[in-house]
Amino acid sequence: MTLSRSFRLCLLAAALVVLPQPAAAAPAAKKAAPTETTLEVKAKLDAFARAHINKCNATLVPCRTAMSVKKEKGRYVARYLEVDPTTLTTEIYEGKTPGSRYLGHIVYLEKTYESVGKTKGEAESGPFKAVKARRVRELTSYDKGAWRY
Repeated sequence: MTLSRSFRLCLLAAALVVLPQPAAAAPAAKKAAPTETTLEVKAKLDAFARAHINKCNATLVPCRTAMSVKKEKGRYVARYLEVDPTTLTTEIYEGKTPGSRYLGHIVYLEKTYESVGKTKGEAESGPFKAVKARRVRELTSYDKGAWRY
């Protein structure tokens, strides 16, 4: 009796599944992860938040270097957005999920600055005043030794 090639492959695969496998080597003892204090994790959050503020200011539109200028009620108004780094605060909390040991809030103000002038150039040259501020609260988590979004 001759067996088809596909049937022989199926028999071989089934035999491999049934054959006893050699015992797996005992897992190497895991090295104890260095424990960080809450103060060290908070310091990392502060550094992460400062870097985040710099990224925000680099990507906001309209910004100081590319402001928006519009004519409103017969005068020109120049506007731009900027995150004020002096308003940055961070908060740290114990995480409640297995993947996140800590949670953090990054809180800051995103301000809108305006200048008014008779011409476009006059409006762009300032002086600028903060006319609005928006409080931003962002949530981040601490995973594997680093803060992540």
